[in-house]
Amino acid sequence: MAGYARPSDSHGAFGELVELGGAAAAQIAEPSVSIELARGATWQAAPSSDQPLLSVEEGFVLVCADIRNGCGDEEDLCGDGQRGEGSRRIVIATGESGTFLVPPALDERLEALTPCRLTLIPADLLRALLALPEVAAAISDALAEALRERQATIRNCAYVRHSERVRGKLLQLARMYGHVVPGGVRIDFPLTNQLLADMVGSARETVSIALATFVREGFVHRDQRSYVLRIDAQDLGPVDVPAESRRLVHA
Repeated sequence: MAGYARPSDSHGAFGELVELGGAAAAQIAEPSVSIELARGATWQAAPSSDQPLLSVEEGFVLVCADIRNGCGDEEDLCGDGQRGEGSRRIVIATGESGTFLVPPALDERLEALTPCRLTLIPADLLRALLALPEVAAAISDALAEALRERQATIRNCAYVRHSERVRGKLLQLARMYGHVVPGGVRIDFPLTNQLLADMVGSARETVSIALATFVREGFVHRDQRSYVLRIDAQDLGPVDVPAESRRLVHA
C-alpha cells in the first residue's frame, strides 16, 4: 500500500534538482507530493495521471509488467521453450535513491524492493524546472543516460544463449550500481536469482546454472548477499560514484 506525504529534505533525485536550482527551484517544488512504499508494495499511475517523471528519494524500486507465456504451439515470450498458459513478471527498469524514472504505463507497476520514497513531478512543475538552465541540463543528462541503458538492455535481449544474457545483465548492473572493491566490482543492488531471471527473460533454474558456471570460471564471486564481478573496473566505465551524485534514469 502506498502512503502520500509532502517531500522532506532529501539527497534523492528531486532534492538534487532543487539544490541545483536554488531558491527558484525550491519555490517551484513546494507543491510536490511524495509516495512512500513499504517493501514489496506496488504502485500504479492513475489513467489520468499527468506526472511525466518520478524521482527516487530513498530505496530500490522496479518497474515491472506481466507477460503471457504463450499457449498451444507457441513458445513463451521469454524464449525458454516452455509451453502452456500462464504469465510471468518481467523487469523493465530499476531505480535507486538519486535517480529518475518514467512513471509506469497502464499495464505496468512500480514494485518496492526495499522501503521506498518517491516524488511525483507533474507536468507543470517539470516545465517550470526546465526553465532553470542547470536543472534542465541535469534532466537532459539523465534522459541521455537512460537511453544508453535501455539500448544496452535491448541489445542484451538479442543474445540467443541465456547465459550470455545473464552475463550481459550483470555487467550492466555493475556499471549502474557498482562499487570498486578488492578483487573486482561489487553490485550494490538487492539481487536474487529470480529477480535476475525476470530481468533477462529466463527461468530461475537457467540463471542459477549460469551463475554456477560463472563462479567456476572465476567471473563471479558471491560476497554475502552481493555479487562481485572479478573484472577490471575500467572495462565498465565510471563506477564507484556516490548515489547522491548520480542523476540517472535507470533501465
